[in-house]
Amino acid sequence: MKKQRIQVIDALRGGALAGVALVHVIEQYVGGPVPGGGIANANEGILDGIVGGFVGIFFFGKFFALFSILFGLSFYIMMKSAEDRGESFAGRFLWRAALLMGFGFIHQCFYRGDILTIYASLVPFLIPFYKVKSKWVLVVASLCFFSVFKILSFAIFADQPIFAPIAPMDIENQANYDYINLLENGSFTALAWSNLTFGMLTKMDFQLGAMGRYFPTLGYFLIGMLLGRIGLFKDLDAFVKYRKKALLYTLLFFVVGAVLTAVFFSQASQPMDWTSLWSALGLNFSEWPNMAIMVFILIGFLSWYRTERGGRLLSIFAPYGRMALTNYVLQ
Repeated sequence: MKKQRIQVIDALRGGALAGVALVHVIEQYVGGPVPGGGIANANEGILDGIVGGFVGIFFFGKFFALFSILFGLSFYIMMKSAEDRGESFAGRFLWRAALLMGFGFIHQCFYRGDILTIYASLVPFLIPFYKVKSKWVLVVASLCFFSVFKILSFAIFADQPIFAPIAPMDIENQANYDYINLLENGSFTALAWSNLTFGMLTKMDFQLGAMGRYFPTLGYFLIGMLLGRIGLFKDLDAFVKYRKKALLYTLLFFVVGAVLTAVFFSQASQPMDWTSLWSALGLNFSEWPNMAIMVFILIGFLSWYRTERGGRLLSIFAPYGRMALTNYVLQ
C-alpha cells in the first residue's frame, strides 16, 4: 500500500521556501557581497528600510535553516520507507544528489548564491549517519552548531580566502563592484561564466570559511533526520506535551547566544578586525539567536497547524512545498 504524504511537512516546506524566496527578493538576487555603491534604485526609502529590517530579523537565515532541516527529514523518510520494504535507498539517494548537483550548476549560471550544489555535496557525509545512534548524531550536530569546524577554519585561514582571490570580508574589493556592474549591464553569457568560475570560488569561501554555513547546514540535516526518528510530524498532539519545555529551552538558547555574541564582539577592536579571534567567535555565536528564532517559528507553525483554522490556512503552502525543487529554481 502506498503511504500517504504527511501534509504538514509539505506545508512547512512550502512556507520555508516562501521565506527563502522573500529573503532573496530583498537581497535583489545578488548572491554575494554588495559594496558601498549598492544597486541603483534598490532598497531606497523608509518603507524599504522597515521591510528590509523586518525580513532581516525574522527571515534571514531562519527559513534557510528550516528548509535544511526538512531536507534531512526527507532523507530520513525516503531511507526508512525503503528499509521497511527490505531495500536500501543509499545508492539511489546518491544518484539523486548527483542530479541535484547538475541542476545546481545550471542554477548557478543564473544565481551566484545557489544552494543546490551545497546540499548535494553534503549528501555523501549525511548518508553514513542513517545507521548511527541518535546520541552520536546529536553530538556531531552539536559540534556543527558550536562552530567547532568554523573555528578550525579560522585558525588555519583567518579572514583570508581559501579558494577565491579575494577575502569574503573584503566587501569593497573592485571585483565586487565589477560583479554588480555585470548584473546591471552585462550579457547573460558573461554572467553565467562569472558565476560558474569566480562566483563558485567565492561561494565556497563563504561556505567553508569562518563565516560559512557549510557545517551548520550538515547539522540542520542531522537534526531533521532525528526529528524523523522521533516521529515529530506524525503526531502533533504528542508534540503539544513537550511544547512548553521546548519553548523554555529555546528561550535559554537565545539568551545564551545573544550574551556570548555581545561579549565576544565587545572584546574585538573597532572598526571590526576580522583577523581577530574575538570577531570570529562573535560572528559564529550570532547564529545561535537566529537558530532560536527558527525554532520559535517551527513551534508556532506546528501549533497553529493543529487548529482547524490554522491548518486550513497553512495548507495553502503545501502545493508549493510538494514542488520545492521546481519552485526554488523558478524563483
